Amino acid sequence: MSSAPPSPGALERQTLRNRANQRNFRSRRQEYVKDLEAQVRAYQEKEILATKQMQVAARAVAAENSLLRELLKSQLGRDDHDIDVLLAHMRGDSSAPRCSHQVEMGSEYTAAETNQSSHQHRSWRPNTTATSTNSNSNIIPESISSHPAPPSTATLPRPLQTSTPAPTPRCPTPKDSISCEEAATIISGLRLQHEDIIREELGCNSARSCEIKNLAVLQMMSETF
Repeated sequence: MSSAPPSPGALERQTLRNRANQRNFRSRRQEYVKDLEAQVRAYQEKEILATKQMQVAARAVAAENSLLRELLKSQLGRDDHDIDVLLAHMRGDSSAPRCSHQVEMGSEYTAAETNQSSHQHRSWRPNTTATSTNSNSNIIPESISSHPAPPSTATLPRPLQTSTPAPTPRCPTPKDSISCEEAATIISGLRLQHEDIIREELGCNSARSCEIKNLAVLQMMSETF
């Protein structure tokens, strides 16, 4: 027996259910896609924020390192080469070059000792002029013939001092401040502001360069974060 065909009312209800299911499926798919897009945007925003924070932190570290280098130069008289040598030594790099101050000091002391010894040899050479004038005399006292006469102070040059001269210090005068241009450059790199605004906050409104205390610069850097 063949089944009876569905009535027109049943077909219409089936068609309506199929259309409703399709609408619900499209709606759920759109919501799912929107949710995925929102999550992607949130991740992108977090990544952008993290990147900006890393850039700000990197600029802060670079600015602090630059300021610390300037402090080492002004307070201790060290240059960039000496600082790099110290950092390489702390990292355990055995191939790091020696400090330039030590090499220069050693060469100065070596040159001073060489010049001093050569001057001493030349200064205490006995005078042959005084003894040659008496060569025609046949009578020479025994004390004079057995022991040479000491050099005369009238004919010999003045001997040099034997004390080692102190090397001239290369370190500059210690100071606890930097120029307002350097301070404005460091702080503007952290705040992403124009240097003129930073100069006004530092109280440097004139066109002439002035000095800013290092503690004030460090305080402004700490207030940035």
